[in-house]
Amino acid sequence: MKSKKDLKRFLAFFLSLAMIVTYVPALPHVYGAEEDQVVQEEQVGLDENTIQTEEQPTKAESEKATESETKAESEKKSDADAVDKEYSADLDEVTVSVKTSDKAFAEKVKLVVEPLEEESDAFKDAEKALAKSEQVYSGILAYDIHFESIATGKEVEPQGTTSVDVKAKKEGLKGIKAEDFNAESVKVSHIVGKKAEVVADTNEKSKIDGTVDVKVTKKAVESIDASFDVESFSTFVLTWGDNQKATIHFIELNEDGTFKELADEVSLDSTTSNLGLNTTFSGKAYVGAYYSATALEKPADGVPINGTLKKVDGVWQYTPTDTEQSAAAIANGSHIYASYMNSTPYPSTPGSSDASKVKPDAIKNVTDNNDGTYTIQLDIIGHEDTSTTTKGANVLLIFDRTSSMSSGMSGAENRFEAAKTAVHTLVNALDPSTNPVELAVFAFDRQAQTPYRSGGSYWTTNGKAVTDFTDALEMAPSGATQGYGGTNWEDAFTQAGTVLATADSDPTYVIFLTD
Repeated sequence: MKSKKDLKRFLAFFLSLAMIVTYVPALPHVYGAEEDQVVQEEQVGLDENTIQTEEQPTKAESEKATESETKAESEKKSDADAVDKEYSADLDEVTVSVKTSDKAFAEKVKLVVEPLEEESDAFKDAEKALAKSEQVYSGILAYDIHFESIATGKEVEPQGTTSVDVKAKKEGLKGIKAEDFNAESVKVSHIVGKKAEVVADTNEKSKIDGTVDVKVTKKAVESIDASFDVESFSTFVLTWGDNQKATIHFIELNEDGTFKELADEVSLDSTTSNLGLNTTFSGKAYVGAYYSATALEKPADGVPINGTLKKVDGVWQYTPTDTEQSAAAIANGSHIYASYMNSTPYPSTPGSSDASKVKPDAIKNVTDNNDGTYTIQLDIIGHEDTSTTTKGANVLLIFDRTSSMSSGMSGAENRFEAAKTAVHTLVNALDPSTNPVELAVFAFDRQAQTPYRSGGSYWTTNGKAVTDFTDALEMAPSGATQGYGGTNWEDAFTQAGTVLATADSDPTYVIFLTD
């Protein structure tokens, strides 16, 4: 039997040998391949589990890493394949470029661009769509832009959103006078069915994503370059307005229909978006306004218009008093006549036919001073001439049509019908057909409804149109299950702000018809 001392020596030797074997794998990097072979032979006697844990990944980890690397390489390859594809069409007057994904079409296609003639049905449909969307312009170019299958010749639509660049060249714009061209009013609209959707404009403050860049000199409009995104193709129209210079006359009408100027002529003010024609002249009352593209001897030969001129998207426009006509652009060089008459007739005396020659009464009192002198008192009493100045007003009616308005009142009517009656009473009292009052109206329930509009304007002098609007209102269904729960006052106030922003400079009043 070996001694304990020998046993301790054996264990110390064994541990030393184990430590050497554990650190030997690092030696081949220093001593070469021959050392590596020795180490591998010495490792045969060690615990295999220990070697795997410290020196090699497990089989599952290795497979997972391989799978991750394969997926990353696949995604990287897919991204590299997803390149854009460009199509273009170059005409004498316009160049159109369209960029799509290479997977936008399942077949080979070509881009087709066709200018629309003014006599064509497609051009007339575009004009109707622009009018319906209340777009005002003085110049227009229209194009049918679409893709066709090379195999079948049929129109095809791309999958997904496409980027479009339309550049109108100098050759296509040579009919435009540079001095009349309003660069701030240029926009591109996409005609979809009966609607015209603006896809690009020059207004940096608008919410339209598409942009329009205009290059114009004193002599010519060099180019118009529009960029925008769409998901389908059809008719696209490029529109613009004149660099408007109109003369405004403040006049007094004569009996024969001619006029005399009350003040110096003025031009359109580019610093504002609303211009009221109803101003104040002592002893005069505003009676209406007329528009004409040329100067007139008799203003009434022009188009009767509302008393407020508005600028929309950089284009000044007028609104005819005829509710069947929509707003139109004010032509460059046109004339606007704001007409006034005497607010009260001249005073008269019996037997006098010329009111302007009426003389005041003179009362003379003579007092004898009894000293050879006289005291004479002369009293001059003039005729009283009362002058009344009429000032306009804007009245906005906000009508609550929520179900709570169905509650009864002390009389036979419920609140909803009582509110309608109140509108009739108010409109009759204001009498906008003879008084300078403009009305606007809309209803609300869970959200604000579309306001009444006439000729592109929220404001009207047609009292019957307002009462007809409120008479036709129906009460919203009750209960949140129909989606009508609650009374959305906030949305009503937001809608009111939109309407009030288009009012003229007259005092404005808001009447809330609610329970």
